[in-house]
Amino acid sequence: MIEATAKGQRGTILYVGGFVLPDGNAAAQRVVANAKLFRDIGFRVVFVNHPEAAGSPCIEDHFGFVCYNCPKSEWGVASRIDIDRIEEIVERRGDVTHIIAYNYPAPSLSKLIKFCRLRGIKCIGDTTEWYRALDVALAKAPFKFLDTFTRMRILNKKMDGQIVISRYLERFYQGKVPCVLLPPLVDIRDGKWPSCHEKKADGVSFIYAGKPSKTKERLDLIVDAIVSIPDGCAVSLKVVGIDASEFEEIYGFSPPDSSRVSFMGRLPHEEVLRLVADSSYSIVVRDDNRVTRAGFPTKFAESIACGTPVVCNDNSDLKEWVDREGCGFVVDEARLAQQLESVIRKSSPDFDCGLFDYRRFAGDVNQFMGDLEKP
Repeated sequence: MIEATAKGQRGTILYVGGFVLPDGNAAAQRVVANAKLFRDIGFRVVFVNHPEAAGSPCIEDHFGFVCYNCPKSEWGVASRIDIDRIEEIVERRGDVTHIIAYNYPAPSLSKLIKFCRLRGIKCIGDTTEWYRALDVALAKAPFKFLDTFTRMRILNKKMDGQIVISRYLERFYQGKVPCVLLPPLVDIRDGKWPSCHEKKADGVSFIYAGKPSKTKERLDLIVDAIVSIPDGCAVSLKVVGIDASEFEEIYGFSPPDSSRVSFMGRLPHEEVLRLVADSSYSIVVRDDNRVTRAGFPTKFAESIACGTPVVCNDNSDLKEWVDREGCGFVVDEARLAQQLESVIRKSSPDFDCGLFDYRRFAGDVNQFMGDLEKP
């Protein structure tokens, strides 16, 4: 571990959680964009990272941030019952003023809150989900229920502040703990984002990019709707993130054999972004439940940053964004095929690709952090 370094102008934030830098999961995209925002308003940000390749603790630089790489095995049972690695880093650095815990497990979060209070460190949650016990295997359900209940309804309210991803979570914690609402953010100046450009004119192409689950993402409805659109319409769907066999494993049936639907499996993130940029629309259809209301799909923000409008049903805050910014169309999942056919016949909307650029949210976060700094 490194020795203590100079503080940022306003202090040093240690960001911890189940993300895998540099781009191992959607969580990594979120925390990096947030870190850039915090850096812009005067904080130094360092990460505790758990990449697959880390066999022993080491230090790497990602995006200009110090990352303490720890063995992947530490983000498992150990992380749920102790915070030894965090304590070690805090003690060695000597400059940590804030810790942000991304969806942290309840037992270790309880210890982290106490640790921070003893050392005068501000403890902040980054809360992006509220999963249900029924979304996991039956044997794990009681543990999932206890962990989620304790974290969401008790411990999060004991923290110094909450960064929340949706209005649902903002309303839940309003008046109980200081909050700032941050949807999934991007750095629109990063070269990985394809420039906004005209879409290809050979038919209407949809893309679904992500890892669906039977209890949340309704990719099955999307596939069925695309196949059901009358033959006179030139329409296609690319599915990125899973292959046809994984679709069958998730939904319990094989996808229809149709030339309109292409399963492309898991691809590097930048390749996915290029495919999104070349598509006419991204599409997101989710069931309405606590999981979807509390969350916010990263694929929505990333599609906007690629200049690709989104077709979605009314879940999370998506309808609010579409209605206010004109960045897509809202459809009813009960009549999906008919409504997609209607979308195909419409002109593609014009909108600002930078809607989710992190710089737009700097004022809100600056005020939030300033309020936490007050005695």
